[in-house]
Amino acid sequence: MMNKRIIFLICAILCLFFVLCSCSCEDETVTPTSSSVQSSNTGGGGGDNQKPVACKHDYWFKPGVNKSTSSDHSAILFGECYNCGDSLTKEVVTVVTFDEWKAALSPEKLTSFTLCVGQEYTDYALNGSLSRRVKDGIYTEDYFLGAGSLNSKTYAEEAFTGYAMLSMYEQFTYDKEKKVYVLPLNESSSIEIGFADGYVLSLATVSKNGHEESRITSYYINHGKVEINLPSYFYTIYNGATSLDEIKNSSLSQDMCEKIVSVLDEMSFDNRVEVSFLENGGLSVYFYLDEAKTDPLFGEEYSFVTVVIQDTKLKSVSFGNNTVEIK
Repeated sequence: MMNKRIIFLICAILCLFFVLCSCSCEDETVTPTSSSVQSSNTGGGGGDNQKPVACKHDYWFKPGVNKSTSSDHSAILFGECYNCGDSLTKEVVTVVTFDEWKAALSPEKLTSFTLCVGQEYTDYALNGSLSRRVKDGIYTEDYFLGAGSLNSKTYAEEAFTGYAMLSMYEQFTYDKEKKVYVLPLNESSSIEIGFADGYVLSLATVSKNGHEESRITSYYINHGKVEINLPSYFYTIYNGATSLDEIKNSSLSQDMCEKIVSVLDEMSFDNRVEVSFLENGGLSVYFYLDEAKTDPLFGEEYSFVTVVIQDTKLKSVSFGNNTVEIK
């Protein structure tokens, strides 16, 4: 069964489960929140007359590839199920025609997926992305919603458009042992692209220095299986910490409290926003404004608002570069 870790921000009753690792991620295990999974089939029955719901195994983590198959054109994709923890294997076709190659690398087929690079994992969808990583021993999640440059469409265009052309397809050579398509760049470096049943599976840059090989690999899994939404408990924390009743308990004047709340009431999570969760109890929200406004405290223009919360308590609010500390 997959490991479950109870994390941050919430008093005992609120928790967060994480589950994603990749074969390219060496010693650290970084796992996604259940909010990134489109469907959650946990299996369990509800009574003596109810049968457990069969898990669909539709969201994988800890993926890897076994290339030692009898076929030159297939490999075994393996991993674990996010929902129930079962070990999973699937034989996948690793060769593609040009039409399949072009489609697999297009934004139309990369509408949502999980990307693993090193020890950082990102779910991409059309409405934004969710990144997970461990840095300095602290687990962090970064949500980017409504950010045009941080969604699946933009990622696909920037990462794969240059490879999707017929001229590029003809320059790559399929390696039967590695089960990937290889493009030599020079005597010491190359690019490798792997596919699984018509979907892109990996993109790697490889360089050699004598007998030593350096490889940076990006893996793409869970195609069409992720969506990006803030977990429901986030709103409980945020609304509680930024309410007038809560802020009035600080050392700020009544007038200043009311002005801060009036600005925060105008902020919308339907627009461009960044949210960071830290397992040490930290939460920050960065709102982008479509046009600059004049803040009621300093009388200066601002185009973004930053809210910092620690252990469910509001710590600061910034209007552009002007910050009000909440004590």
